Parts: sequence; structure tokens; C-alpha cells
Amino acid sequence: MLKTEAPIGQIVNEVADFLSKYIKVNKLILFGSYGSGNPSKESDFDIAVISEDLEKMTILERMKLFSKAAILVDSRVELKGFGRSEFLKPEKASLLKMIKEEGKVVYSD
Repeated sequence: MLKTEAPIGQIVNEVADFLSKYIKVNKLILFGSYGSGNPSKESDFDIAVISEDLEKMTILERMKLFSKAAILVDSRVELKGFGRSEFLKPEKASLLKMIKEEGKVVYSD
């Protein structure tokens, strides 16, 4: 069953709980409209997942895991995954740079 009206704190907790069954979650960073505090009715939940375990996974494995999380937690969840070392690299202009500069850490181990 899809859940679609849960508050963002509950969404983050459910995402963290689900992902923790499969990977060690180092950080979850809320970005996009919810991260900036300006969501609309149509906004999705953009969450960056930082995990050293993602470095060992293929893109397909990551996509399957993140899709399953969205199906089980909330259909509006949009997860973007980064390995820990990938997250620590300096970026010039990218989604990762925007996440680092504008995102809000909502979970940290």
C-alpha cells in the first residue's frame, strides 16, 4: 500500500529504517523544495542517501533498492545515492554541489 500523506519527519524515518535493512546509512540529506522549506502540493521528497555500501553496488542495484523504498514508504520519495568517498569529493557544478550547499541533513549516523 502506498502512503502519501505522512509528514516529512515520518517519511525520513521510514526511509532510514527501510534502507538500514540493506545498507549502512551514513547520512540522509533533504534537498529540493522540502529542503529549502518551499514545498508545494506537487512537491516530491528529494533525499540524498550517503552510504559507503553504495560504492559496492551497481547503478541497477541502487535503482532497485531506491524504487522499493519509494513503493513501500511513499510514492513521492526520490532518492539519489552517493558513496561516502564520492560525497566527500569537491564538485564544481553538479547536483551533488547543490545538495552540499543547500540541503538539510535530516539523518546522520
